[in-house]
Formats: sequence, C-alpha cells, structure tokens
Amino acid sequence: MATTGSLFSVNTIKPKPADVNKVKQALFDALNDANKQIQADDAKITQSWKHTVAYDVKSAYMRGGDGVASTETDDIPYCVADSGTGAHQIVPKASNKHKTIRYQKDFTPKTQKRRIGSNAGGKTGDWVVRASVPNHPGVAAREFSIAIKEDVDKVLPKLVQAALKTSMP
Repeated sequence: MATTGSLFSVNTIKPKPADVNKVKQALFDALNDANKQIQADDAKITQSWKHTVAYDVKSAYMRGGDGVASTETDDIPYCVADSGTGAHQIVPKASNKHKTIRYQKDFTPKTQKRRIGSNAGGKTGDWVVRASVPNHPGVAAREFSIAIKEDVDKVLPKLVQAALKTSMP
C-alpha cells in the first residue's frame, strides 16, 4: 500500500526581529531604575546629616557603545567620610585671632563602614581648647560607594533581564 502523505512535517520558525529602539529604551529604563536605587541608598546614608549633599544625576545615555547612568557628588564631607583621611594636623583658621583650636573630645560616627544607613551621632563630651597644633588620627573610610555598588550589582541583572523580557518579541 502506498502512502500519499508523510507522517512528519517540518516547519521553520522565523523569529520576529527585535525592535532595536524598544530594546534600547527598556535597557535605559533599567539603568535609570538602578540609578534610582543609588539615590535611595545615598538618601539612607545621609538622612541624619545636618547638611544636604548635592548630586549630579545623569539619566541613561550612550557613551562609546555602552549605556551609562550615574549619580555623582563632589561634596567634601561625603567624600571624606567615604574615602577617609590619613593622620593630619589641625591648624587654626587664619581669621582666629587667638590662634587656638576648640573642639569636643568625643565623636560618634553617624555611619558605619560599608553599611547603607545612618544613625544619630556627632560630637559630644567636654570642650578642649588648645594653643598647640594637635594631630588628628584621621577618619576611617566608610566606603559607602563600595556598599552602594554591591547593592546595585544585586539589582541591575534582574532589571536588565526584566527589560529584555518585556522588550523582546
């Protein structure tokens, strides 16, 4: 008996081409969401500070073939706390006619090393007035930037994966 048909058939599947602009926009949205995470982390770090830290926030853009978004600051107290300082001498301000230095002897940091958050802290204790130039032991680096990067490194792959999933056909 002859068969006129086949038991098997092969169909080729042709994927729909991805809309490059839609994928690019979805990836930019993921970068901007990661940037918002950086800003939220920074807000937690500086919440108990007396001054406001100014940030330069750049939404996602292309730079040399890479998608980039950034949150940056050159705020001196933030940078000093993040990077720390070595031991150094403290000298009176030029405008100080008495040429003395006055400070409270105890200090509790508001932030902790590689921890996103902020507590009460600051200067406490008796006031010290010195005519000599004291040696400051330095400020231990709190390494906020490392903690924030580690936090965003956990979130960004999920954001990118979700962006690709929603933007690809």
